[in-house]
Amino acid sequence: MGRMGSLFSGELGRRQVWLFFLFATLLYVLPLILADFPYIDDNWRSLSAGTAWTEQGRLFAELFYNALTFSGAAPNIFPLPLLIATVAMAAALTSLTFHYYPQPTAACCLVLLPLWYNPFFLQNLSYQYDGPAMALSLVAVIYAITYRNPYRVLQWLVPALLVALAIGLYQISINV
Repeated sequence: MGRMGSLFSGELGRRQVWLFFLFATLLYVLPLILADFPYIDDNWRSLSAGTAWTEQGRLFAELFYNALTFSGAAPNIFPLPLLIATVAMAAALTSLTFHYYPQPTAACCLVLLPLWYNPFFLQNLSYQYDGPAMALSLVAVIYAITYRNPYRVLQWLVPALLVALAIGLYQISINV
C-alpha cells in the first residue's frame, strides 16, 4: 500500500488529531488574515466601535467582544477573534472526531473537515467581526453533540446550555 496508504490508515492519538485540525483550520483562514479586507458591516463596526448584536438576538457575540476588548464597544482587534475561534474549532473537531471514531485515522479527520472547509462558511468567516462569533457558535453546537456525562441531569443540562450559547452567538448554527 505504501507510505501514503499507511498515513491515512494509521491510528492517530488525540494530540495528533488536534494538530491536524489546527493546521487545517489555520491554513483555511490564513488568506483571510493576510487579505485583511473589511466588508461594509466591518467598516461600520470599526469606525463606530459599534456592536448592535443584542438587538439581533446575539447577546453572547456582544459579550465575547466586550470580554476581548475590556470595553462596551467593539474596536477592531482583527485577527485575534478569528484566531481564538480557529483554535476552538480545532479542539471541537477533535472532540467530534473521537465522538464518531474511537480509533481515528487521518481519513476520519478528512470526513469531518467540510464543517470548516466549505464555501458557505468561508463567506461567513470573511466578516472580521461576525465570522469569529459564527465559528464559536458552531463550536458550541459541536460540543453539545459530543458532551457525555454519567449524570442524567448534566447530560441534558450542559448540551442545552451549549445550544443556548450557540443561538446567542449566531442563530443559524442550530442547523448543525
